[in-house]
This record gives sequence, C-alpha cells and structure tokens, in this order.
Amino acid sequence: MSKAENLNIRNLEFSSSGREEIRTLHGKVVEHLQIVNTAVATNSNTLVDKAKLSYEDIVDLEFRLRMSHIARMRKGTPKTENTSFIHMDLINSYLRISEHLNQIILHINQDSTSTWHKEANFLTYKQGLRLGKWLRP
Repeated sequence: MSKAENLNIRNLEFSSSGREEIRTLHGKVVEHLQIVNTAVATNSNTLVDKAKLSYEDIVDLEFRLRMSHIARMRKGTPKTENTSFIHMDLINSYLRISEHLNQIILHINQDSTSTWHKEANFLTYKQGLRLGKWLRP
C-alpha cells in the first residue's frame, strides 16, 4: 500500500500550511518540466539556462519546506505529526523529479558544447567556400 493510499484509508489530511507547501512545490516542478520540455524541443540555450535557475529555485524551496515542516512538528501540530511521513515523502519525490529533469538539461547543455556542433559549423563553412568558388566570376 502506498503512503498516499494510507493517507486516504486512515482519513488523514495535511495541515493547511503543509497542503499549501506541497501545492507550491508541485507548481514549481510542473513549471520546471515545461521549461525543460520546451528547451529540448527548441534546443534553446536561453531555456537551458532558465531551467538551471529553475532547478536551483526548487532545491532552495525544498530546503525551506523541510525547515518549515520541522518547525510545525516542533509546535506539535496534530495534522503535521500524523502526515509527516507522507509530507516528507512527497517533498522527496518532487525533488527527485526535478533532479531527473536537471540531468536532461545537463545532457542537452553538454551536447550543445560538444564537437559535433563545431564539426557541423565547419562543414557548413566549408560547403559555403565551395559554393563561393562556383559563384565567383
């Protein structure tokens, strides 16, 4: 049985703060996914850079959410205590998703600086020189 199913079976719910934190993290990860997807589709270095910044924001947010959760635990909020294991598991899962997306971006970035791009540019330049010879009077 998954932890989320356990949440429903035991009729538990997140505290309002915890629920809002999960929604915020979810939104950031979805936004990151959209940036990465568009960067892959368009091969845009600008979007690659934006995706890297987005990932850094998610890592920072993840740390702040953990600290916020721990602070609620220290206060003894009952909903927080009852759902702590699920809350932290969700944070971990969203972080892992963003880490996978970041690996895709790092791979794209590595490809864009690899020699095949330089070779393609060289061949295009060389082809242009050949065409230039034919076009000269």
